[in-house]
Amino acid sequence: MSKNILVFSKDVKEGDYIYIPNIKESHIVDEIKNGIVYCRSHDGITQCEEKIENCFSIVKFPQNYKEAKDFLDVEKNDNLFIYWNGLRAIYKFEHECGRMGSLDGVFIAEKEKINYLIDNKIEVFFGEVLGKHSEISVIISEDNIQEVTDNEDFIKLFESYGLSSGFNPLDYHTSMNEEDLFDDQWQIYLDSKL
Repeated sequence: MSKNILVFSKDVKEGDYIYIPNIKESHIVDEIKNGIVYCRSHDGITQCEEKIENCFSIVKFPQNYKEAKDFLDVEKNDNLFIYWNGLRAIYKFEHECGRMGSLDGVFIAEKEKINYLIDNKIEVFFGEVLGKHSEISVIISEDNIQEVTDNEDFIKLFESYGLSSGFNPLDYHTSMNEEDLFDDQWQIYLDSKL
């Protein structure tokens, strides 16, 4: 699935391998003139022009979100960000609630949604799931939610047998604005550290 996770730069130069979200295609930049990027497909058949603000240079093909994020942390470049198209993964959620018990779950979710919860320290309100007056709320972090696999074949098998169980934080109320979850299939995710 690495082809669906990319690190982009807002700096576009001649000769760059770029991605144009408006047409969901990648091209090679031939020339930039007066804010317009003139580019062509790899086979040279398709040519197009696009405003430079709508073009992004591809700088890395990471294997997963963590590798992409690590690259951003090392580069410390305000022009870099992550872009992907609705990758999914299987996640395991575990949170100890003392004498009341624990919340556990295994489920499929879109990576961008889980990463958003973690990166923005979103609090999820589970309510009285462990009994009357339990009022459980959890700040989602890497300590309580882990990616099991993003292998699409395994995800499809997991899905076909209905193996999701337990608590999925995305099924409960959160402290975030629902509009902040990027619902469009192709979205730019701006890393929280930029």
